[in-house]
Amino acid sequence: MGIHSNPINKSIEDLGERDISLSKLDYLIIHSLKENSRKPIVDISDEVGATTKTVKRHLDRLIEKGLVILSIDWYPDKTAEFLSFVQIYLDPSDDIDKINLISDLRKQFGSKIILSLTFGNLPNLVVILFWNRIMKELQEIEVNLTSKGFESVKVTVLLEGKNFPSWVDQYLKDKINEIKTRSS
Repeated sequence: MGIHSNPINKSIEDLGERDISLSKLDYLIIHSLKENSRKPIVDISDEVGATTKTVKRHLDRLIEKGLVILSIDWYPDKTAEFLSFVQIYLDPSDDIDKINLISDLRKQFGSKIILSLTFGNLPNLVVILFWNRIMKELQEIEVNLTSKGFESVKVTVLLEGKNFPSWVDQYLKDKINEIKTRSS
């Protein structure tokens, strides 16, 4: 198991200053977007009983403060393209700056890279998620990465995607039930 580590763009002082309290309306907006984060603001405002201007103001604050991340469920097994996780194992004796390495790979492979992961407890591992249209593209990427002299490169093609509920889903469900109970 890896502990994901990403560089923080803000200082610790900035993180301590932000208002992370959520109002009843914030929870209702989040709940409205839970199944479809692309829902139009007018639909959200109808659902939560607030004006579009108010909903937009609340949603902008939630996004700006990093209190929500908008995403969609995506099923790779239902598309013609495919995803692959590429594990790059770095030689422990090499002093490689992983941030620069990832930046160079993004420049080289562009939009084929969906995301990259580094881990605090696995300092010699970089995982990159690639999006390809055909297997030949992935084979070329593997050959290219292998030629760079890393300790090893392992490719895993993602065949199926599953989304599992988390504690966040349960917390939101409990908060919405609490709001509905108070309203009745």
